[in-house]
Amino acid sequence: MFEKRQYPRHASLERCGVEHFLQKDEFTFESRIINYSAGGLMLESDYPLPEWTPVRIRLNHGSDVQERTGNGILVGVVRWCAEQDGSYSGSFGIGVAFAKQTTH
Repeated sequence: MFEKRQYPRHASLERCGVEHFLQKDEFTFESRIINYSAGGLMLESDYPLPEWTPVRIRLNHGSDVQERTGNGILVGVVRWCAEQDGSYSGSFGIGVAFAKQTTH
């Protein structure tokens, strides 16, 4: 089978906080990171998010994801959201692509 993914994935079941980035009433909800890579991550959530929603993901201090990415807060955009059957805690899978960061 042909692999379309650009980066290898790392499995995770870590909790995180997710909020709409750039929204006036920043509503934060708990989610769980299912897997992540250098380009993005998959969340499992009780709340659906529309495609192209900018999000801020707050990692727990000392988490494996924080250690690997070097960041406590990740910024990205929702690329897809789908109902999940047989999920661990939430009912939606959410794919997030990280925002590109420029270095000077």
